[in-house]
Amino acid sequence: LLVDGPATFDAIFAELEQARERVLLQTYIFEGTDIGRRIADVLLRKRAEGVDVRVIYDSVGSFATPAAFFDELREGGIEACEFNPVSPLRRATGILRVNNRDHRKLLAIDDRVAFTGGVNISSVYSSASFGSRASKLRSPEEDGWRDTHVRIEGPAVRRFIELFQDTWRRQACEGELAALPAPWP
Repeated sequence: LLVDGPATFDAIFAELEQARERVLLQTYIFEGTDIGRRIADVLLRKRAEGVDVRVIYDSVGSFATPAAFFDELREGGIEACEFNPVSPLRRATGILRVNNRDHRKLLAIDDRVAFTGGVNISSVYSSASFGSRASKLRSPEEDGWRDTHVRIEGPAVRRFIELFQDTWRRQACEGELAALPAPWP
């Protein structure tokens, strides 16, 4: 159980550093500054090391993030897919459904660990939330947004990969997906 953004991001960075085969990231908000920039830099480095990296970000949730940020990911070899694009020129899945948004936050790394919860890739989650040990040193006005995330190991990770791949296919994202890992005995 990861009680807030700092705990979540610390755990995510530790696992991303160990990625060797694939990273599947699906998020509602993916900001291109601060924490988003740090995550992007790690993903780009991992892709350069040969790791298969795929990102699904929501068109509305990430609306404030410049398109150039996602273009940079793509130019670095990362398969980045916009969920339900608002722009009719970028929409690959039929009619526009503005309220059909992807609030899922999912990260699967190397078929061995997954993360899910409420923490977006946004600077508002970078501060410790009210009630955490780190926040006791600051005033309540300085506290960050409070959300919880979980780190998961074991057979359940396969289901997170399946969920990611299902969304990838339904959104007609480009790029072939790697085979699912073998089921655990």
